[in-house]
Amino acid sequence: MKRIMFTIVFSLLALSAVSGARAADQLSYTTYQPSTHGVVKNTVALGKFLKKESDGQLSLVVHPGGVMASGKASLSVIRDGLVDAGLVTDVYVPGDLPHTVIASGMALRGESPWVMSAAMAEYALLDCPGCQKDLSDAGVINLAYHSTGTYKLLCSSPVKSVADLRGKNIKAAGPWTQLVASWGAVPVNIPFNEVYEGFQRGQLDCAMAPDSALSDYGLFDVVTHVVDFPMGTYHGYHSFVINRDRWESLSAKEQHLLISSMPEFIAENVETYDRNDKEARVKAEKQGIEYMPPGEDLKQSLLEVREQAKKDVLEDARKRGVKEPQKNLDVFLSLVDKWEGLVGTGDVDRGQYIGLLKKEIYDRVTFD
Repeated sequence: MKRIMFTIVFSLLALSAVSGARAADQLSYTTYQPSTHGVVKNTVALGKFLKKESDGQLSLVVHPGGVMASGKASLSVIRDGLVDAGLVTDVYVPGDLPHTVIASGMALRGESPWVMSAAMAEYALLDCPGCQKDLSDAGVINLAYHSTGTYKLLCSSPVKSVADLRGKNIKAAGPWTQLVASWGAVPVNIPFNEVYEGFQRGQLDCAMAPDSALSDYGLFDVVTHVVDFPMGTYHGYHSFVINRDRWESLSAKEQHLLISSMPEFIAENVETYDRNDKEARVKAEKQGIEYMPPGEDLKQSLLEVREQAKKDVLEDARKRGVKEPQKNLDVFLSLVDKWEGLVGTGDVDRGQYIGLLKKEIYDRVTFD
């Protein structure tokens, strides 16, 4: 009898010890980008890093390809707690994120993804109270931002001049819609994971995208020509949006681990776009995709629309209730100048870049 009682007491004590220990945190992460996308692979790698560094206490399960939510629905499912975290693209929800859209609306200003990622992060995390309020109102926080490589025009037929684009259906979002419209073409704002099917069905003639989209979205067999001219960057990716209640449920140690991993996560994403752009071009040319120089009228149209974009961004921001959009725009453009001065617009040293992100941004930011 004594032995039985001892066994019962011991079992209860063991159960109490286990229940008193903190359960491991597993975060679910949604992205509409496919599993083949370089950034998705980086996010999976981030999850493995978090698990290793936390001794299994913090992990990340990535759900790619829009299986949890489309690009347009990602913010709402994170807000509602249907998923813990995810990638959010601000141009898909400009009404919810009007302050960052001011900055991402300057896409045609982008000449380097390294510069634009850093400028966006510093703007939104440190110098844009409205950006933080937008996220707070949505019940989320965001830990990082990143940019694509420079956009080009990927088409299913030859393009030499503006005349070749009139009446064409072109996948474009945000400020690229104005550029496309200036050519007399029709902008089509759909998520990238629907672009392949759009080309296949003849619903799209071209897509504004970096070279890496050829690999990331399997476009090698539907694209035949690329206009070889940089047409800006998209830098409005909110790389790690997390439900605020879920964030607050994490321990201080887990929060610190996530935050401290963001500079390298940003650098890895930008480097991936840079590397994949180069590799995709090599593969494309081997498969017979022709890279064509732009006509002078195409170059001139970019310069004209870039200036008009400033006016459009300010007008749209006012309509969305932003009180001082000019101030936001000036701050962001000054940060672009700052980061161009820090890292230039050519090749960038990864280690130096991570150090600058820490010094200029992450050593100064707090996530309340």
